[in-house]
Amino acid sequence: MARDDTASITVKVGPAARCTITVIYDTVVSHAHGLTPKHGGTITWTWKVGSNTHDGKWPVKIDCGKSGKTQRLLTVTG
Repeated sequence: MARDDTASITVKVGPAARCTITVIYDTVVSHAHGLTPKHGGTITWTWKVGSNTHDGKWPVKIDCGKSGKTQRLLTVTG
């Protein structure tokens, strides 16, 4: 994934689940548009990787409470 690209991730959870997403670049939590909590079913988050984001592998953490948690790495390259 290059800087200025659009990233996305999808999870499937029960209809009552509330899920949050946290994307961390270096030690900074991203506040990109689109990274807001969402509710149940098939949930997709889409956000723009910032133009100043450093190259690296950055954690994307999803927490859906009792429905579970997951973490993936987003690889950003110039």
